[in-house]
Amino acid sequence: MSERSYGLAWVMVASSLVGCPPAQGVESLKDADVDIYAADVHAYVSIACGALNCHGNAGRPLRIYSELGLRIDPMLRQHPVDQMHPAVTITQEELQDNVIAFSTVSPLSAGLQHFALQKPLAGGVDHVGGKIFESTQAPGYLCLRAWLVPDESKKVDAATSCAAALATLGF
Repeated sequence: MSERSYGLAWVMVASSLVGCPPAQGVESLKDADVDIYAADVHAYVSIACGALNCHGNAGRPLRIYSELGLRIDPMLRQHPVDQMHPAVTITQEELQDNVIAFSTVSPLSAGLQHFALQKPLAGGVDHVGGKIFESTQAPGYLCLRAWLVPDESKKVDAATSCAAALATLGF
């Protein structure tokens, strides 16, 4: 069984144990969710959250694949990244699995109550990694919010918010 199949099976079993419909949120996964994540959100999330000792760990409920972290195929990361061995681009399957991971810790339709917005927020739900976002105006919070809670008026878009969040990380 592949890691992805195992992960989806685990989500279905865990969901049934707590009385939720199987793989809550996965049914509503749309190509647009993956496209926006890939184009705008992934660069920030992979750097801010995807380290191997954080969400780049296969054992985490919100597990993030990234170019320099966890990979579906470990052979994609067989050398340290340097001039001779550049990072191998993330695969479409890994991007889709990242979106599935976000949709299984909270449905993508959870809005501002999505765990990815609440856990790292000061005053939010307890987060082992500490408070990452000091307020709802923090660039990283706005990046995730723009993707998870699209602003119909387009006052806040993922591309602009995530570029600002990356800049705070020095990228």
